[in-house]
Amino acid sequence: MALANVSIDDRGRNGFEIRMSFDGDDDYPAGGTPDFKTVLRAAIKAAALAATDANVRGQENVEIVDVIPGDCGVFLPAYDLTNDKLIVKDEAFVEVVPATDLSPTRFHVTALCK
Repeated sequence: MALANVSIDDRGRNGFEIRMSFDGDDDYPAGGTPDFKTVLRAAIKAAALAATDANVRGQENVEIVDVIPGDCGVFLPAYDLTNDKLIVKDEAFVEVVPATDLSPTRFHVTALCK
């Protein structure tokens, strides 16, 4: 499947940081979860339409530069800019095994955008 329950938590003061949270992929794909930019853009659009906009109206076309992990349990998410994938590593900094169920983990990250 894919990332679930994606929400925009806040926007940084400079407008280029978007704090978001989501439940991990329940069947982590080899090489990372694809289309992370699409996931972020959809969450921004949903937040803006739901009037829980967290000051993100008009930012639906952001470009992600990097992702900074916050509270992500024992996992370390990293953004692959070239392939638009969210790669999840374990505490040994090794990518998790494909098909790992990450859905019990709520990831909190800050997307750096331009």
